[in-house]
Amino acid sequence: MRFAARPFSAACLALTLALAGSAFAALPRTGKFEGTTSQQAKDGSPAKLSFSIVERGEEITKVVFPSLAKCGKGGQTLRLKTRTTEPAPLVKGGIKIGGRVRGPLERRLRFRGRFQMNGRFPTPGQAQGTWRLRAVVVERDGDVVNRCRTGTVSWRAARRP
Repeated sequence: MRFAARPFSAACLALTLALAGSAFAALPRTGKFEGTTSQQAKDGSPAKLSFSIVERGEEITKVVFPSLAKCGKGGQTLRLKTRTTEPAPLVKGGIKIGGRVRGPLERRLRFRGRFQMNGRFPTPGQAQGTWRLRAVVVERDGDVVNRCRTGTVSWRAARRP
């Protein structure tokens, strides 16, 4: 009887520790977060991003994320700045948002695409994660001129005091 209790106790301990680890994940503090990405700005410095955490740390809003997307034809690069306005809920205390982007480029060209931002909060005042964007460059009549993507871009941010 004593040997049967030990494996059960070990299994309970392992389950308790696994659940406790997820319970100690940091919940973000409300406020504005600013940071940098693994991509470069025009001047060669790291590109800067920002976002805000609102509603007692339950939503993310006002995301501003610069992207440098490489395009398939002609080695073209596309510099975009994605801005979100609608708040999105944090999923299990982490960031998992995505959506559509579109806008004008030069002359008769426009772009449209999709982005995805994932992240976590190692501490209440710090965040880190990844960003991806895919876009197509189209003419006014809808003909696709080029296809562009960022690949996986890493980012880090801290809450402003």
